[in-house]
Amino acid sequence: MCQLACLWDDDQVAALREALEAALIEVRLRKGFLRRKLFRSRMERDARQTAERLTSVAMQQHGVRALTRTDVVNYIAGRIEAQSYLEIGVSDPRNNFNLVQVKHKDGVDPAGKCSHPVTSDEFFARNARVYDLIYIDGLHLAEQVLRDVENSLRFLAPRGVIALHDCNPMEEAWQIEEYDGVSLWCGTVWKAIAQLRATRSDLWMGTVHADHGVGVIMRGQQERFPLDDGQEWNYSFLDRHRRELLHLLSWRDFRAEFETQLSNLKILFGNTTHFE
Repeated sequence: MCQLACLWDDDQVAALREALEAALIEVRLRKGFLRRKLFRSRMERDARQTAERLTSVAMQQHGVRALTRTDVVNYIAGRIEAQSYLEIGVSDPRNNFNLVQVKHKDGVDPAGKCSHPVTSDEFFARNARVYDLIYIDGLHLAEQVLRDVENSLRFLAPRGVIALHDCNPMEEAWQIEEYDGVSLWCGTVWKAIAQLRATRSDLWMGTVHADHGVGVIMRGQQERFPLDDGQEWNYSFLDRHRRELLHLLSWRDFRAEFETQLSNLKILFGNTTHFE
């Protein structure tokens, strides 16, 4: 994927972001803002926003752009030689669907301009086709995301891959259940990821630290994340365990782990033509 050559390495971007956030937090600590909860919330928000702005400026000065969900999807498509692609939650096809480089593509969205203008539940109830690559960006509620993943696994080729958007909300307001139509909305996708990480040892899962978190699921193995029965799944819990809970990976680390998993699947299933 030649277009990825112009991207900054995700480790460099993450390192810059972390350094800026640490510096800003230290300044506010010295000024005593953390004495009150209100100031703490404002401090964290301001630190992230400033870090985002400075990172964006630095990237523009170096002539690079941020990694997007489309980059991740196309990378996966190229590596698995995908011939069939399904997108759940197309909305505006110009945002992602039209940019995906796979020959045979189907889209599902009850309100979108796509080949299947129905809900994902309705689509899967009638579907008989197997897909190499399935991308989920529909209703951002954990219960629905879990259904979409489970249904996708039923129609996924042996060496197929599932990708999901909005798995890593960086602000508490982004992960509310009811979309206000104004704020950026990741919903509770992260809770679906957490549930699968805690219960499915037969899957390999990782989340690329880019574009609000791009989750990737394929057949394989993973150590189940330990969850206490009485654990409250709130934003504070996510923030404390983000890296382990989501298996959050830099772009470099994701590619390394993905290649290992892909090699394992090739040994198990070989190279086959998946599209039907």
